[in-house]
Amino acid sequence: MLNVKNSIISKYGAVSRQVASVMSENIRKKYKSDYGISTTGISGPGGGSDEKPIGLIYISISSKFETITKKFIFSKDRNINRTIAVFVCLFILKNMVVIKK
Repeated sequence: MLNVKNSIISKYGAVSRQVASVMSENIRKKYKSDYGISTTGISGPGGGSDEKPIGLIYISISSKFETITKKFIFSKDRNINRTIAVFVCLFILKNMVVIKK
C-alpha cells in the first residue's frame, strides 16, 4: 500500500529507520498532503529480540522540506507504547510546523 520495496524490508527489517522514513515519505506523496506520518515497531507484549527489544518504535514525519525519523524504546506494555507514540508524533509534527512558519 505504501510501496516500500521488498529489498529495503529484506535488508533492514520491517522495524527500521529506513522503512519508517520511506513509509512517511510515500504516504505524503500518495495522498498529496503537506505531511506524512508513519510508525513501525515492536509494541509488545511479545516479538522482541536483543537487537530489537519490545518497546522499540521508529517514528517518521515527512514534509516537502525534510523527513525526521527518530528511534525510541518505550515500555513493554503495548497500550502504553501506542499512546506514547501518538503523543510523540503530535509533538514532532507541532515542532515541524512551528519551525517552518
